[in-house]
Amino acid sequence: MKRPIPPAVIARDALGQFPESVRQAAFKDTDFLRSMGLSVSSTATLGEAGTFPIGTLYDTLGRVISGSGDQQISAEDGSVWTASAGGSEGEEGIRLWSGEKRYRIPEPWFIHPSPDVRLAGLDRLGREANVAGPEIATWREMLTRGPLNYEIIQRFQDEIALFPVNNAEALQRGVSRGELSNSTLVPEEARYYHRLAGDPAGSASVLEYLKVACRQHIGSLLNWNRMQGLHLALLLSSHPEVAKGIDLKGFEAGEVSQLYGWLAAHGDRLSQVGGFELGVRHVDRFPNIEPHLAEIAARISQDNPDNTAGRLYVSAHLFIFVEGSLARRGTLRSFPPFWRRQASFAQASLIERQLVAQNVATEDIGEWLNAGRGQYFYLQTMTDMRREPRWIPDFIEPHQLRHEFVGRIVAAARENAEKLPEAIRTLILDGEKALAAHITFPQSYNPGPMEGVSSAPQQPPDEILAEIRKNLESAAGDITTFAALVNCSLVFTIGPEMVSLAAKTIRDLKYLLNTGKTESVFPVLSGLAMVAAATRSPELAREVRVLVRAAYRRSPEVIDATNAMRIGLLAAAAHESQSEWQEFVGEWVTEIAFSDLPDECARQILSHIGILVQIEPGLGSALGRAQAALQAYLAR
Repeated sequence: MKRPIPPAVIARDALGQFPESVRQAAFKDTDFLRSMGLSVSSTATLGEAGTFPIGTLYDTLGRVISGSGDQQISAEDGSVWTASAGGSEGEEGIRLWSGEKRYRIPEPWFIHPSPDVRLAGLDRLGREANVAGPEIATWREMLTRGPLNYEIIQRFQDEIALFPVNNAEALQRGVSRGELSNSTLVPEEARYYHRLAGDPAGSASVLEYLKVACRQHIGSLLNWNRMQGLHLALLLSSHPEVAKGIDLKGFEAGEVSQLYGWLAAHGDRLSQVGGFELGVRHVDRFPNIEPHLAEIAARISQDNPDNTAGRLYVSAHLFIFVEGSLARRGTLRSFPPFWRRQASFAQASLIERQLVAQNVATEDIGEWLNAGRGQYFYLQTMTDMRREPRWIPDFIEPHQLRHEFVGRIVAAARENAEKLPEAIRTLILDGEKALAAHITFPQSYNPGPMEGVSSAPQQPPDEILAEIRKNLESAAGDITTFAALVNCSLVFTIGPEMVSLAAKTIRDLKYLLNTGKTESVFPVLSGLAMVAAATRSPELAREVRVLVRAAYRRSPEVIDATNAMRIGLLAAAAHESQSEWQEFVGEWVTEIAFSDLPDECARQILSHIGILVQIEPGLGSALGRAQAALQAYLAR
C-alpha cells in the first residue's frame, strides 16, 4: 500500500512550477504555510556583520531590549557576535561587535515587550514617513496585543516599505550602493501607487480626479508635513491642473524660497515644470523665488533631446521602464490609463530625483532601463488607446517631451503674465530668444499623458478647416492631401463630416498614394490611423486598412509587416467597444500573419501577440489563429 504524499511535499513541488513572484507571495502567507506544514528558513544580512537566521536574530534582539543584558549570536559564517543595547555614549539602537568589527542597527521596537514603546514606534513612522491608512490600523491592533512574531515581521516591514517616503529612502540607498531591485524601483502592490498619487475610485473623468481626488490627496500630504508633502505633491505634475490644486497658504517666504532653490538645482524635470506652474501663480507673494523660476525655465530651454545622457532622455526612459514594468506585471491594469500614467510618471520622477541627488552619470542608463520594458510599454499604450485614443506611445519620445514641457511653461507664463517680473517675461515671452519662440505646431499642442480622452478641447479655426477641406477635395494623392488633417486631429475636434470626406478621398484615389520619398509612407499611413482613432471613425479605420494592405502588398520593402501591425493597432482605437476593438485587431493581425513574412518579422509579430494577450486576455480568441500560424511557420 502506497503511503499518501505529505501536503508539504505536494505544496513544495507545486510552487516550483509557478513564477518567482507567486512563490514569494506564498512564502509570505503564514496561514498558507501553516496549513501545508511548510516552514521558511529566512535570513537577514546586516552589512559587514554578515548573515543571520532571522528567527535566532530576533529572539536575541528581543532579549537585549527586554533588559537581559548582552547576548551572543552566531552568523552563518561561524563568527560570533555580541549584541548590546545602546552604547557607551548613550547611542540609540543595538550595537553588534565581534573582535574589532562594529555594526549598529536601529532598535526593533516592534518586538519590544512594552505596548507603549511599540505604539510610539508606529506613531514615529507616521510623523516621519506618513505611514497611515487602513492597513496600518490593522498593524496597530496587532502591536497593541503584543510584540510581533518574527514570522510576520517581514510582512510588517514590507508594508512599511510601501510608502513613498520610505521608497525614496530605499532608492537613495540603492543608488548610492549601485544595487537596486526591481521591486524597489517599481513596487508591485497597487496600494503603493494610491499612497503616491491618490485613490482614483469614483473619478469618472480626468478632470474629476484632478479636481477632487488629487486635490484631496495633496491636501492630506500638506496636512501631514507641508514641506515634505509639497515635495511629494510636485511629483504629480503630469497635468497643468495639479498646480492649481496646491495651496501655499500658510507657507513662509523662507520655506518657499528653500523649496524652489532645491527644485531648480536638484529637482526632477516633471516637478520643475509643475513647480514653475505653481510658482508663477504666487510669484507676486513670494518675489524671492524669481531667480529660481528663471533657472528652471533656462534649464528646460537648454535641454537637448538628442543627448542620450541628458535629462529628457533619462526622464523618458524612466517613464517607459515604470510603465513597462507595471504592464508586465499587470499591477494597475484595472485602473484608468490616465491615472496609471500619473502614478508611473510620479514614480519615474522619484527615481530621477535620487539619480540627480547622487550625481549619477546617466550615460547609457536609458538603454539599461528600457531593456525588456519598451515592448510592454508600447503595447500597453496601444491597448489603452481604446479608452483614451489621443495619447500615443511616441509622445514620450524626448523631442515631444521637450515640446510638452516648453509648451506648459510658456502657457503658465502667459496665463500669469501680469504677475511676472520683467526678467522672466523677457526670458519666456518677449525676448528675441524667448522660450515662446520654441513653440511649434502641432507638437507643442499635442495632448499630454493625462489628456488622451476621446475629444480635443477646442474647435479648429475656420481657416484651418478650409485648408483641410481644400486639400481633401483636391485629391492630389500626395502627402499634402492629408497633412493638415493629420496635424490637427489630436489638437482640435474634427467633425464627422470632415472624417467622412477623408475616407471618400481615399476611395477616390483607389487606395494609391503618391508619397514621394519612401520614408514618408509610414508617417502618412500611421497619421491617418491616428485620425481614425482620435475621431472614433470605424469608416476611416476600414479605409486605412485597405490602404495599408495595398501599400504592403505593392512595396513590402517600404512598409513591412511589423509597421503594418503598428498602424493596425492605432486604427483599432477607432472602436471604443471592446468586442469591436478585439475583432478589428484580430482580423488585421491575422491577415498579416498569413502573408509572406521574413522570419524576423514573424518572430516580432508573434512576440507582440503574446504580450498583447497577456495585457488584454480577451484578445486570446481573436489572435489565436494568427498565433498558431506564426508558431507553425517558425517551427518549419
